[in-house]
Amino acid sequence: MAALPSYVRFKLAGASEQPSPIVARSEMERGVPRTRRTATDPLITLSATLMFRTAADEAGFRAWYYSPAGGGAGAAWFDWTDPRTNTVRSARFVASSMGALVPLKGRYEICEQACAIEYVLRT
Repeated sequence: MAALPSYVRFKLAGASEQPSPIVARSEMERGVPRTRRTATDPLITLSATLMFRTAADEAGFRAWYYSPAGGGAGAAWFDWTDPRTNTVRSARFVASSMGALVPLKGRYEICEQACAIEYVLRT
C-alpha cells in the first residue's frame, strides 16, 4: 500500500473530524423513537489543509496524488499517520474534496490546499 509522502504537512488550525452516523432512528406514532445500530465501525472524515513548504513538494504531491500507485486521485487507500493519535491508519482522500491551491509566498514557493481525508475507525 502506498504511503502519504513525508513532506506533506497538515495545518491543524481549523481542522475538524466528523464521524458518520452508525445508528438509525425511527420515529414512532407514540412513545420513544426506535433506534438500531446500522454499522460496526464509523467512517471518520477529517477536513484539513495541506501545507507545502516548497514548489517541488507541491509538484511531488500532485504527481503522487494522480498516480495509480499513489493516491489514485482519491480512489486509492494509503498509509497515513493520524496527527491526533500518532497512529498509522489506512485512509483515502474524499472524492472531489481537493480545494484550490493557494500561494502563501511568491510563486507558490509556500502554498496550501484544503482537502478531506476519510478513514474507518476500527473499534
